[in-house]
Amino acid sequence: MYTTRFVYKNGGTPNAKTCGAPTRSKKIRTSPSSLLFLKSDIHLPIISNEKRGSCFLRLHSSNSKEQENLVHSYCENLQRTIQNRRTALFTSLYLFSVFASLDVKDSFAATNSLGISDSKMVGAYLPESSYEEGFYQFSADSSKTPALRAGALDRYSVSFPPRWKELPVSNAKSGNYCQPRCDEATTEVVFSDPKQGTMQIIIIPTTKLRISKKSPSMSDVGSINNVINAISPAITGSVAAEEEEVLNKEEITEKGRKYYQYELLTPFAETGLHNIAKITTSQNYVIMASISASEAQWSANEKDLRRVLSSFHVDEI
Repeated sequence: MYTTRFVYKNGGTPNAKTCGAPTRSKKIRTSPSSLLFLKSDIHLPIISNEKRGSCFLRLHSSNSKEQENLVHSYCENLQRTIQNRRTALFTSLYLFSVFASLDVKDSFAATNSLGISDSKMVGAYLPESSYEEGFYQFSADSSKTPALRAGALDRYSVSFPPRWKELPVSNAKSGNYCQPRCDEATTEVVFSDPKQGTMQIIIIPTTKLRISKKSPSMSDVGSINNVINAISPAITGSVAAEEEEVLNKEEITEKGRKYYQYELLTPFAETGLHNIAKITTSQNYVIMASISASEAQWSANEKDLRRVLSSFHVDEI
């Protein structure tokens, strides 16, 4: 609390410190919030602040009693308004801190229950998947990769379990130096979980497959039996898959776009023993999601790996 002194002068101007007129004063107790710099016209008090914390209100009037009542009423209203605002402010700040704390705790509890211990895990920053429940959806925007920045691909998406992470792709593999005129297969993105497996988005120029037509469909590229012979080295990371290594193949259509799906068992593959892939076309490229896993990874996580593959989609035609 501060001591507030009201000084009444019978003459002079509001700012005059000495004017020769007799003065009288009265002290009241006020809160620190009353120490404001306010200005008014000649009929209202001017509040100033001294170093010691006293507040002087100088009045220009000959009717001291009337002005004293006015000052009392004015300051009481001022203190009441300030106190109400201060209470509202502190209440708002308190409630905000409580709710913010709850949000952080709830968010931490949710991510912790999924085993997310790293901010780079997809469950920590990607939105929930619209295709696979409990998965998190990666959607490649137009600035994500060299091919997308060059406008050579349509946008695509794929979803993952919460603990998967995106891995860096070197310039040599991403085609950063040659897009949009690369004539070899390049890697768009790579995601992995050491306990489950690895997924790559790979693109191959249709000209490399001897397709001259602009923006060909999968039917233009070839039949499901023939396409695998041309693209299997990109899936295995080494040699083409033998016919007996192709365990299953399936043709599906989703939202007007045709996809070929393959399952390979490739003991000589660089990527892993088990490989599954989902393939379609995007502008002048064949684009595929290719998932590889070791025997241990596949045995424990086959269902989730198939769900990852199923979630791969290229934007509607």
